[in-house]
Amino acid sequence: MLTNVAKAGPVIRVSDLEAGVKFFESIGFETTFKWGDPPFYAVMVLSDNENYGLHLHRQDNVSPDGVGLYFISDDVDEIYARVQELGHSIIDPIADQPYGMRDFTMAGPDDIPVSVGKEIR
Repeated sequence: MLTNVAKAGPVIRVSDLEAGVKFFESIGFETTFKWGDPPFYAVMVLSDNENYGLHLHRQDNVSPDGVGLYFISDDVDEIYARVQELGHSIIDPIADQPYGMRDFTMAGPDDIPVSVGKEIR
């Protein structure tokens, strides 16, 4: 059983580490660590909440199947506008959903779906 866990973060496999880092930095993450020469692994945390982080691991033959990220933020409309300004590919435009969320999904590195939403119930 996991006990006394202070932080957790998913490991996202990417085919291009620098492109992955650039994408996540554009939506508010900071890189705190890189490993390898050249780097093949990076640790990132949210700029305004270091308790949420993720790891990027460069690998060959990456597939987005079975992987997705969902972030909850009260600033979903502002984030959506910024994502559009940055030119990120939108998979599902922002909308109020019947499951009680207002959210959207964009394509992340290697087309991993990255969603942002807020509760509207």
